[in-house]
This record gives sequence, C-alpha cells and structure tokens, in this order.
Amino acid sequence: MGPDCEPDWNWQVELHGSRGFPVGLAWVCTPPPGVVPAADVRTLIKFVLVVDDARNQGVASRLVEACRGRWPGAELSLPISAAGARLYRKFVPPPRAEDQFNKAFIRRQLAAGVTREELDQMARQQFDASIADCEEDDTLLPGRPPE
Repeated sequence: MGPDCEPDWNWQVELHGSRGFPVGLAWVCTPPPGVVPAADVRTLIKFVLVVDDARNQGVASRLVEACRGRWPGAELSLPISAAGARLYRKFVPPPRAEDQFNKAFIRRQLAAGVTREELDQMARQQFDASIADCEEDDTLLPGRPPE
C-alpha cells in the first residue's frame, strides 16, 4: 500500500457494459464510516478511467454521478488529460473570488480599486490555468509517445 493510502479509505467504482470486464472505473478516497477525519480531509475522486472504444459515450460522467450519489460532495482531482479536463469542466464550476483567494487578499485588492467582477475574473483565470496544459496536448502525459 502506498504512503498516501489509508486502509479502508480507497474504493474502486466500476461500470460494466455487456463485456466481462468494466468499461470504466473510478478510484475514490474517502474516510470509512465512523472515522472523523481532519477538517481538510474530503472525499476525492482520484482517477476516472475509460477503455478506449467506450470513450465519449458518457461512461466517465455516469461514474462521477454514481460516486457522488454514494458520496455526496465528492470532489474531482485535477485532470491529467484533455478528456479529464473536459470532465472536470463539466462537474466543477469556475470558482468565485471567495473560493480561490483568502479574505486578506480580497480586502487588499478591493482597497486598491479592483472590482468584485475583476476578482471573480482573476479566480476564473487561475482555474483555467490550472487545467490548461491538459487541454492542449494529451502527449504531455508521462509514458505516452507523441502521435
């Protein structure tokens, strides 16, 4: 077991089609029932994987919806591929300034004449920048040869 894995905290959610194996799976990290986690610990959908010939058929979306049905409030980890970035954008709304920046930063910016709309735009730009590399080129992934 890896150093970032806790016993009984990791789940694999599978979606089966008419095959003898899953067409997609999601790995979820969540505290087990009865464990009170630290305040910053949350349920995280760490990976969503779909077999090549089942992509763009809603498999990943159905997996995320199933995970959130079982673990309401489950968050998606940052994407590592263009397909992951599209899924992330579908399920993670762009943040507002309050979601992205601390109160002191917001106060300083407002005092300096920055508008609330400009702060929200800054938050959206930071959000976009956090996933932009994935949207541009899947060949950036380690181990994936350029096409």
